[in-house]
Amino acid sequence: MGRTILLSSLVLVVLVGCTTVGAHSRSADERPAQPAPDAGAAGAPPVDQTLTALSLSNLPKEAAEVLELCLGDRPDRVGGMAQVDAARDVPKYAWFWGEPPELATDDPAWVVQIAGDLTGRNGTYHDPTCVVINGERFIFVTGGMKTIDGHEEPRSLDARPPVLALPPLRP
Repeated sequence: MGRTILLSSLVLVVLVGCTTVGAHSRSADERPAQPAPDAGAAGAPPVDQTLTALSLSNLPKEAAEVLELCLGDRPDRVGGMAQVDAARDVPKYAWFWGEPPELATDDPAWVVQIAGDLTGRNGTYHDPTCVVINGERFIFVTGGMKTIDGHEEPRSLDARPPVLALPPLRP
């Protein structure tokens, strides 16, 4: 009986080990997507009160230029927008993974969280984040994407959730 228990325990350990290894080696297309933060949901990050909220009817010239770079004539698609003091702080406001080299600067950055889909050169980006640093635009695929061949790529499981939200763009 002791050998049976020992053998059963060993089989269980091997099965659990295989399941764990398999879970870590799944490809990106097999991984479940990270849920998008819902601004109205409990647990959503608070709006950063240190950032200046902007009004679409009274945008400063630089903010209007940023909006044009990020969304053209679609300001209704802005989920949040503000200028942050240093580009390296941008990952506080969106789902980022890794350390994007474009953000490795203390230069100020405009951040526009886009609500919905945006067509890019590699496919359709879901809820992307547009960042403008010194007049240069960067689009980050922070919400997953659909590739040009139609394959859905969920947000990376390695993405860190935002800890703060950008202020919404007021009318």
